[in-house]
Order: sequence, then C-alpha cells, then structure tokens
Amino acid sequence: MLRPGQVALALALLASSLACANPIGLTVVNGAVATQPVADLLQVTAAPGSIGNWQSFSIGASQVTRINQQSASSAMLNRVTGAAASDIQGGLQSNGTVFLLNSSGIAFGSGSQVQAAGFTASTLNLSNADFLAGAYQFSPIAGAGNILNQGLVNISAGGTLTLAAPEIVNTGVLAVSGGGGIVLHGNVVNNGEIRADGGSIAAYNGTVSGNGSYFGDSIFFGSVNTGGDPAVINVGDLVIFAATSDIEIHLGGLTPGVDYDRITAGTIVLQGGALTLDTSPGFVPQAGDEFDILGALTLTGTFGSLDLPALRPNLYWDTSSLYIDGTISVAAAAVPAPGSLALMLGGLLLLSAVVRRRNFCAA
Repeated sequence: MLRPGQVALALALLASSLACANPIGLTVVNGAVATQPVADLLQVTAAPGSIGNWQSFSIGASQVTRINQQSASSAMLNRVTGAAASDIQGGLQSNGTVFLLNSSGIAFGSGSQVQAAGFTASTLNLSNADFLAGAYQFSPIAGAGNILNQGLVNISAGGTLTLAAPEIVNTGVLAVSGGGGIVLHGNVVNNGEIRADGGSIAAYNGTVSGNGSYFGDSIFFGSVNTGGDPAVINVGDLVIFAATSDIEIHLGGLTPGVDYDRITAGTIVLQGGALTLDTSPGFVPQAGDEFDILGALTLTGTFGSLDLPALRPNLYWDTSSLYIDGTISVAAAAVPAPGSLALMLGGLLLLSAVVRRRNFCAA
C-alpha cells in the first residue's frame, strides 16, 4: 500500500505519462554520445565513461530507450537537469551500466522493464568526478524526491543494482541474478520482491519496512519493521543484522504474521543491534503468552540491547529461548508460599534482634 505522498507522486507521474516521450534535450558533458530516434525507439550509443545531461528523461508505455555501450563493464551517467521527475513506463535497455540521476524523483510504472548489465537510479547527488573515478558516493540534495518501483528492474548475471533516495518504495520486482548485488541507500518500503539469487542485498542509512520478500544474503544496518499491519517478513537465505540495526516488533495478539510481526530466514546472524517490542492498545500480555519473533534454521549472535514493554505486576519477559529458537515469552514471578513467607519474616525479626543486642553490648 502506498502512503499519501507516494500516491500523489504516482498520480502525478501517471498523468504525465500520457504525454511523456523518450528522453529529450541531450547535452554531452563527457565522452561521445550519439542518439537516433526511430518511431518509439530511441537508440543511444555511448563511449565508456560518457556523461549526458538531459532536459527530460522519461519513457512512454509503448516506448523503448536502448543505450548501446562498448561492453558490460562500460558505464554512462545520465543526469536530468530539467524540473520534471523521471517517469519510466516503457523499456530501458543497455548492455552496460546505466546511471540515472534526477533529484525531482524517479518512478517505474507497473508495465515498465529495465534490463541492463548494471543500473543505478538516484535522486541524491553523484559528482561527475566521482563517477569518472568509480567512487560512487552519494550526497544529500535539499528537497530530493523519492524512488517508486512498480515494475521490473532486472540486472544481468553479476551486475549491481543501486537505488539511492530519501525513500525507496517497491511494490514490483528488483532482481539481480548470478551472484550480483542490490544496494539500497535510504528508507526502504518493500511490499514487493527484492531478489539477488546467489548474491547479496545491503540496506544502508535508513529504515527497512513493509511485508515484501527478500531472496539472497541480506545485511541491514538500520531499523527493520513492517511499517503497518503485523506481517511475516521473509529476508531470504541469510540475513545479518548489523550492530547499528534495530528490529522493531509489534505485538497485538498471539498469531504470528496476523497479530504480531515475525522475521524469517534460513540463517539469522545478530551482531549486537537492538530489539524493540511494543504492544497495540488493548492488548495486555498474560503469563504463558509466547511470541515466535525470529524464525530461522540457524540463529547466532545476540542483541546489544532489549527494549521491552512494561508488564503487569509479578510478570516478566522470559528471554531464555530468544537466542535458541527466536521466541520470547511472558512468565510469572515466583511467589513464596504462606508458610515460607512467615518463616522468612520470623528470621528477619530474629536477625534484627541479634543486631540490636550486639550494638547494645558494644555501647
């Protein structure tokens, strides 16, 4: 589900897509770039390391932009200098790596397809000098837009897919095959599929939320939560929660994925991050309640901190199984039997009398 701001962006881009065309207004900044429009196809031929500034970079639903490069290891930087967000409704293809930078926002419609050896889409800044040096360091831009993917972004074997924006929303498919990698900079809302078969997924500098799926080895550096109704988050074969991570679990009942959040993976590695639990209004955990919050065949490591909600008197959180099978439960504190309580009080009174007698003699 899209948030209000995301819906507004999607509607604005949908309206603009009725009249959008292939990219227009090219100014070559570095290298050699030639364009050849043929009906709904825009052929772009670029030398390695080419940089082009475009007045607009959008692709209509029936259109294709094909960027021909020297080889799979070649890269072209496409920077949008106009005010309009990039609206990709059709096809973007390349035999090399394509960089698309547009600070106003980038959206991929439900019928869009991106196929390339490598692809980077960013609303953050990447300087020309860093691009040419191969130092892909993104810096903030005031008022930068977001990235919305509702389509298919498919990267060839061994390639890298990078998305960088204040917020990245995926309801489609982001895929890299053959040991490639997916790198996400910013807050990620995944209600679709992020797949790196035989490769890795890394999420930096933000919160990961949504109830979508991840396939591949993943590492998360920020907060991880569903961002909405309780759900099961499948984070792939291997997931590492770094020391800076914070897993946020919402409890509203006893059914996993329905009443409370659950994270599943083949292997979960905890590197000392935080676990935060909260409860929904009206739900009061009782003695004997158990929550299977981490589901994994293999679970290693520990959290550095646990932030657990307060319970009723004489109840406590039992974490003895948390690092064994991923469960946490509510237990009742032991209450002494009446006889043992009376014996304890008698002992305390006797001890007090002995202390007073010793103090009197010492005086």
